[in-house]
Amino acid sequence: MMALAMPAVDTSRISPTAHYTAYVWYRYGMSTPELATAKGRALYRLLQVPNRALSMTGQSDLESTLLARHRVIDHLLKQAIDEGRVAQVVEIAAGLSPRGLRMRRRHPKLRYVEADLPDMITTKRALIGHKLDADHVLEEVNALAEAGPNSLAALAEQLDTNKGVAVITEGLLPYFDAADGSRIWDNIHAFMKRFAGGVYLSDYYLRDDTNKVRGARTMSTLISWFVKGATHMPYADEPELVQALAAAGFADATVHRAGDFSSALQIENARRSAYVRVIEARL
Repeated sequence: MMALAMPAVDTSRISPTAHYTAYVWYRYGMSTPELATAKGRALYRLLQVPNRALSMTGQSDLESTLLARHRVIDHLLKQAIDEGRVAQVVEIAAGLSPRGLRMRRRHPKLRYVEADLPDMITTKRALIGHKLDADHVLEEVNALAEAGPNSLAALAEQLDTNKGVAVITEGLLPYFDAADGSRIWDNIHAFMKRFAGGVYLSDYYLRDDTNKVRGARTMSTLISWFVKGATHMPYADEPELVQALAAAGFADATVHRAGDFSSALQIENARRSAYVRVIEARL
């Protein structure tokens, strides 16, 4: 089957956030020095003032949001691995995430695939290539591609379909409108159907939360400025989000609130990350 033509993806919008988030994780002891780039440090310093202003007034701030979503996804992934439901992980748009390194240290038999666009894969390979092995690899994947060498369908050929798989999209979905977001979910669903069970994990942000949570609208504006383009929140509330996931084939979907994990996961202030939701979906 021939690969479908994909629209161009503006990687310049995504790359700055990858460097920034990587530095936040490093600052909080969740990452390795190789992934704390000079660009990330500069962006972290640039955003310290607005982040501090939001935090001091008890509002949602970018730093708290990033830490909350990362810790909740880690927690749900660890549960799935510990329970034997997952033996392989595919992290789409992994950027400079340290999750693969951490999870492989904790679970040496876990197969971990970090997937992203070519420029990011090249960057990350230069930073941590020496830490990778046959069961922890970096692969070029376009989440919008339905077929072809850079698609999830092609990636499935490299994995063991007799084992459970976890698919993660952290920080990816706000860059896409409802139509492209649905295409990504369709591709993930088609990919996961090949495996003996698994789970899909992702952060998500609902439009109603943005209107209700103090600081959320300010932070949304800040992120849009940061990435030089609009961010998208196509679904207003949980029922709309769950319905959209069901339409993509995820009939069993739970939408968690990060604040519900505040005491267990060291989410310092549940109010400051109040509008972070995390999807946990199965087929």
